[in-house]
This record gives sequence, C-alpha cells and structure tokens, in this order.
Amino acid sequence: HGKTIGRTSGRIRNATFKIDGRVALLEKNNFGKDNLHGGKEGLSHKNFDYQIRSYQDYCEVIFHYFSKDQEGGYFGDVDIKVTYQIKEQGNVIRIIFDGTCDCKNLLNLTNHTYFNISGNPFSPVGEQELFINASHYGDLSKRLIVKSIKPVCKELDFRNPHLIGDYIDSEFLSSKTNGYDHHFFLDREDINTLSASLKSNESGIKLNIYTSYPCIVLYAPKRSEKSFIIDGIDYSLLSSCCLECQFHSDGIHRLKNRNGVFTPEKKYNEIIEFHFDYI
Repeated sequence: HGKTIGRTSGRIRNATFKIDGRVALLEKNNFGKDNLHGGKEGLSHKNFDYQIRSYQDYCEVIFHYFSKDQEGGYFGDVDIKVTYQIKEQGNVIRIIFDGTCDCKNLLNLTNHTYFNISGNPFSPVGEQELFINASHYGDLSKRLIVKSIKPVCKELDFRNPHLIGDYIDSEFLSSKTNGYDHHFFLDREDINTLSASLKSNESGIKLNIYTSYPCIVLYAPKRSEKSFIIDGIDYSLLSSCCLECQFHSDGIHRLKNRNGVFTPEKKYNEIIEFHFDYI
C-alpha cells in the first residue's frame, strides 16, 4: 500500500524485452507467462536510503536506491531517486521520480497508493465519484496485457464524472478484471492539466491528480483475491482504488515514443501531484 513500483509497473508481455540487442529476462509472475510490477525483486520489495530536508514553504523526503545490472532480470545499472514533497500551503503532495542509467534502458515507476477519501472505512469507494481526462483506454488480453488502444465505452468513460460503482457489476467489468484494472490514455500530457479527480460527498473531500505521465491505471477490483479483515472491517470489498500514473506498461512492445525508454543523456524525470481540497 503506497509503495513505489518498478523497475517497471504493470504487465510486460512474455516477461522479456530487448533494447539495442540487450535482452531482459524477467520473472514470470503473471499467469506464469508475463512480468507484473517488476516481480519479487522489484522496487516494492527493496529498502531505500533516505534523507529529509526542510525549507520555508515545504519539506521533502528523498528516497534513493541503486538497482544493479541483472537485478530482477533487468540489464544495466540504474540509479533511482523518489522525492516526496509536502507543501505548507494547499494540501499538496508532489512525487518526483528521477532515474539515471549507464546504458539505454527501460523504467516505468509509479506510486501504488490505495485511496478511500470518505473518512469512513465502512464506506465503499464505489460510492465515490471519479473523473479521468481520457477518451481512450487499453483493451486487455485474457492475461490483462494491453493489446490495443480503443475509444472508451460507457463503463470506462469518466470524462463526465460518475460513481466508480455505477457499472462495477456489468458483464464487461466482470469477464476479465473483476472490476477495474484498466489503462486510461490521457487526452493531455501536462502537469498543469487536471488528469483525474476523486470526490466523496460523504466527507466533502476531493482529490485532484496532476501528472506528467501519459497514462493512469485505475485499479478497483470488485473483490480482492485476498481477504483483509482488520478490526471487523472487510477491506477486500471495493474498499479503495488505485490511480497509478505511469507509462503504457507494455509500451516497450507497442509504442515508439513515451514508453519508458531513457538514456544516459536523457534522464528519467516524471511527476505525480495529489491535491486535496474540500468541496
């Protein structure tokens, strides 16, 4: 919950990719064939060094991890820095992802926070209203790999905000994903343009999300595969959602640009901002 995911987020088809003749052979932890979230050697299982800095109008925690060549099957040395900035004014959390490498490489970092902004752990996230600035989504294979990009259908059209639970029991969302587990391709890649928002009429809290990334993955399963019952609360029943800002997770096989490939000359730098407000 809330972890940094990498080296790559989401699912990479056949758990392998090639860049300039170098081949990465990754863990097959998705249906025994593909790689999911970097595998058991991924960043979400690592301890980072950190330092804290304070300034006049914000403080920040800088997390650092050096990922060595062949760690998790990935090639090349990659130096990763994740900075969390908390501003004094405005209820803003800014996450900055930086990476440098010793060879042309692939990186797709995201934050995997689970949100329920109702203030009530018994209130399902399905009763909260979602907006996503995306007219296209990733059509999924049976192994939940994005195989093509299509215009959104009614279940996936959040341009006109509606409740997450409005279509959660539909055949479309039950057949493969048991709820939402979909890539949304943003209509604008701009840190100054609203990418998504989540609103709770129960609490009066609204979360606005801004990002430099081209995609947001909405993860809101109707029921989790695991049971999380804590203090009498069943957290497996649509209790929260993730809004994972990232690149197309299988973009290395599908896209020529904005697919997470970076070089020693062109460093990795992407941003996610969470703005909290009252409606």
